[in-house]
Amino acid sequence: MAVVPVLLYHALVPAWPGGFLGVDVFFVISGYLITSILRKEHLARGAIGLRAFYLRRARRLLPAVYTVVAAVVLYALLVAEDARAGLRGNVVAAFFYVTNWWQILADQSYFETSARGPLLNHLWSLAVEEQFYVVWPALMIGIMRLRARKRAVAIALVIFATNSALLMRLLYAGNAGDPTDIFVRTDTRASGLLLGAALAFVWSPAAARAEDRGGAHVAWIVDAIALGGFAVLGWAYTHVNDFDSWVYRGGFFVIGVASVAIVAASVHPRSRLARLLGIAPLRYIGTRSYGIYLWHWPVFQATRPGIDLDVIGSANLALRLGLTLALAEASYRWVESPIRAGAIGRALAAARGRDRRRRAHARRRLTLLTAACTTGAVGLFGALSMASIPQDAPLANPTCPAVPARAAVAVGSSVMAAATSELRAAMPTLAIDAAPRRSWPVTLALVDQLAATRRIDILVAEFGAGENVDPATMSQLQAALPDAAIVVAPSGPNATRELRASLRSAETVVFDWWGEVGRHRDWHEGNRRSLTPAGAKGYADGIAGAIASVAGDRWFVAQPARRVASELECTRRGLPAAIGIGDSIMDRARAGLSAGLPDLLVAAAGNRTIAEARRVIDEFAASDRLPDIVVLHIGSAHPFTDDEFNQLMAHLADIEHVVIVNVRAKKASAPIVNDRIARLAPRYDNVTIADWAAYAAEHDEWFTDGAHLTRAGQNEYAAFLETAISAVAGRDWQDRATW
Repeated sequence: MAVVPVLLYHALVPAWPGGFLGVDVFFVISGYLITSILRKEHLARGAIGLRAFYLRRARRLLPAVYTVVAAVVLYALLVAEDARAGLRGNVVAAFFYVTNWWQILADQSYFETSARGPLLNHLWSLAVEEQFYVVWPALMIGIMRLRARKRAVAIALVIFATNSALLMRLLYAGNAGDPTDIFVRTDTRASGLLLGAALAFVWSPAAARAEDRGGAHVAWIVDAIALGGFAVLGWAYTHVNDFDSWVYRGGFFVIGVASVAIVAASVHPRSRLARLLGIAPLRYIGTRSYGIYLWHWPVFQATRPGIDLDVIGSANLALRLGLTLALAEASYRWVESPIRAGAIGRALAAARGRDRRRRAHARRRLTLLTAACTTGAVGLFGALSMASIPQDAPLANPTCPAVPARAAVAVGSSVMAAATSELRAAMPTLAIDAAPRRSWPVTLALVDQLAATRRIDILVAEFGAGENVDPATMSQLQAALPDAAIVVAPSGPNATRELRASLRSAETVVFDWWGEVGRHRDWHEGNRRSLTPAGAKGYADGIAGAIASVAGDRWFVAQPARRVASELECTRRGLPAAIGIGDSIMDRARAGLSAGLPDLLVAAAGNRTIAEARRVIDEFAASDRLPDIVVLHIGSAHPFTDDEFNQLMAHLADIEHVVIVNVRAKKASAPIVNDRIARLAPRYDNVTIADWAAYAAEHDEWFTDGAHLTRAGQNEYAAFLETAISAVAGRDWQDRATW
């Protein structure tokens, strides 16, 4: 009733959104058991032995958790480089059982992880329990010395538990984003432990047996109480989510009370619940629940469906649970049970024994074991300290998209036709359409026809010796190809100087072939249009040089996607048509976006927050490189508040079109983020919502984990964004690109 819901919650099983509340059942049970043990010891001995208590707790808890920590570090060093980020601090925090406070100080979310989650993220609850174990026994000694009445102590503990719940309610802000800070605090989560401790003062198996004078009706009452508790837990496990405000406004306290009812009923001698909980499968899980909890989170983060493994769906869940149970069983048999049974004590006793030979042998074994453990621990942490740590920053691994080779077309008359072979030899990707005695109107009509059927980035246009091309005609050519680089090559004694003076575009040049051929008598055979082989080569070289002057000398080479220090480097030569700013959903869809939307610059990174998105926008705006179309896909990794959303919109007030993509993810925060977008976005005239959640709702096959996309899903995502942008900016929006 505790560990299984937690596993299903962390496995993102949709039917168990409230499985995280199983931790609170753990808290109540822990508070009850520890207090019962301390009270029993005080009643038997008249005192509580702190040293013995702490040694028992250390034997019970430390070996298993340190084994998991060592395994996690080894996995991060040998297998998963991305798991090293933040792991050093988590290891130190786990060693001292302060993981919860470390998560608060490091601003590490418990709920929202878009990439591989921190492998020791779940140890926050053990830290809360251990901090309780450190403080509570000493307080128990003081309580026992006061000889206060049991009911008075129980009432006081309930009051303190209520104050803990009230503190959580006070600290919780209903419009807050990530509630990790109040979720993992010891003072706000102490209510379950204190309620369990209160129960131990007024309800124990021995007292229940001594006071049991009822008949069959008592059993029915006890079972009804238990069923009531189970009903509350069952409802909460299946209907509550981790961003539900009810949870933080008293919900945890309600779960604690329901757990108290179940624990109280299960220890009553007439309870039939105790017999049910004692069946073999449940007893097996109960005895290994500590190991199951310890191992499940690292296993789940190492077996992410569609990312770490190709196995998805129920098969992946079965694999994860099987691996978790296997590791928990190994831990129970070979780590926890031997040490709890006194293996260390026996080794120490043998090392102090009277038999010299056995004593020497035991000391050697103990020394070797201690040295091995110490060396292993120091070595692992040392290796982790020296290992490279991938950075997960807003611009950690920015990438410029692939740039295809520029499409070049040459259209001309007699001279170009004569030099066709040399042109192809010099520029193999240049498409040539030349015919002797072609008139300029025919050439211009052919250019219009080609522009309508194919992409033209570079145009070489020759007009014949008898043609007169005035500035108006040149303007007509430039209007036909406004984004193309144009090389004009007169092959007659036309007014080249006047042509050059009429050009207004930096990407249009005039190649004075008539002047060039006049300076090289060996290039023609009396008639400047009858070329020698040297002349044909000179013509081809001249055309190549003219193209390079306006399109660069590597215009014919496709550029692959490349990593840069900042996405700003992608805009050195011009602006994209639009910029996409997002978290890991967009970041991992780069392949599909690059293929489907080549003029969208993707500025996305894993775990990006809305504040980091704002910094990216400010960086582009400060350099005057922010396009007029901005696509935002934020909130899958981290939810945001109303104020954060409004601040972001203030930074985009001058942008013509802002397209906000809502969230499709198997996370409790997804509907909260989407509701916030739906409520706030309509306030801004330049903002449009792209409803990705609805569009992809019935297409689980597009996703690896309910949020991140397969390659086919990336294509669908790109097509969806194309439609969304076109709806507000026109179908020709990509023509705005100048890069």
